Amino acid sequence: MKYTINNNCIACGNCAVVCNHDAIETGYNQSKMDMGTSEFGDPFIINDKCIGCGECVSVCWPEAIDPKFLIQ
Repeated sequence: MKYTINNNCIACGNCAVVCNHDAIETGYNQSKMDMGTSEFGDPFIINDKCIGCGECVSVCWPEAIDPKFLIQ
């Protein structure tokens, strides 16, 4: 099982701090910000480095991290 970040995310960054696998990164789209548009993207995203340890879930008080079940 891996995880995904839902719309409850308030961009506190706690999840990124505790992730020992560099699996959580900012989702803000720098190129759109440079163009002066208001589209920033998601505050954080969970990338393919996620091993499903759940450390991020344990510190996410807004409950913004959901399990992402993978079909194999």
